[in-house]
Amino acid sequence: MLHHHLVSMHKVKVYYNLHKHCWSIVDFKTRRVIDHRTELVLINCLFKVCESGRQRVLKTKHKNVHATIVGYLIEDDVNNDVKPFVQIWYNPYKSTHFKYGDIPVKSASKVRFYNNKTVTAELDGLISYGNN
Repeated sequence: MLHHHLVSMHKVKVYYNLHKHCWSIVDFKTRRVIDHRTELVLINCLFKVCESGRQRVLKTKHKNVHATIVGYLIEDDVNNDVKPFVQIWYNPYKSTHFKYGDIPVKSASKVRFYNNKTVTAELDGLISYGNN
């Protein structure tokens, strides 16, 4: 693991790596994978889905990296919060966006990633499309 190379407030993109069964962390500027983790926390997050990548999944029925969460990596325990968090999901066959329940979301103040592929976002800082 490369944890010692990451500094607090490092801008990254995160996606679930199906081959390594963990989260891949990509440096936002260099676009290179800089770490793999089973759990992590990001702040000031944007939920991104590349529509052309999603269409490729629908056409080929093969998964590819087309949905990421962009934010700032912080060195924090994933269970260190007192505010309520809600589960966020994405399925290219069912949605064009990441969602909280049936609500498409575009950003969150804080997102936690767990080793079972679960993503949660701080409810107070969650912004859906139409709620600018």
